[in-house]
Amino acid sequence: MEREDVKNILKTIAAAYPNSYRNLTKEDSQNMIDVWHKCLVDYGSELIEAELFKYIQSDKSGFPPAIGVLTVAADKHKRSSFDVNEFFERAVARSLSDRQADMKE
Repeated sequence: MEREDVKNILKTIAAAYPNSYRNLTKEDSQNMIDVWHKCLVDYGSELIEAELFKYIQSDKSGFPPAIGVLTVAADKHKRSSFDVNEFFERAVARSLSDRQADMKE
């Protein structure tokens, strides 16, 4: 994820939770961007943004998400997507193998 993507994520969080960020100094904001960027650099912005909106829509605490909440959700999403892809790849491979076996008979 690019630094500009992190800024957009944080703007969304600040818009959804304005009370949590109203007293931030410019230095605090820059530090926050730096930390979030370091933690999110290996994640896609679309995936983190999707997880952020899921969090905001279901949040009952009134508190913004921690970085780890979003990355854990993104990791779960990646694993479930990977498992589905792996399932289909295996199914296609089995189907091709079965067809080859039928052609030999």
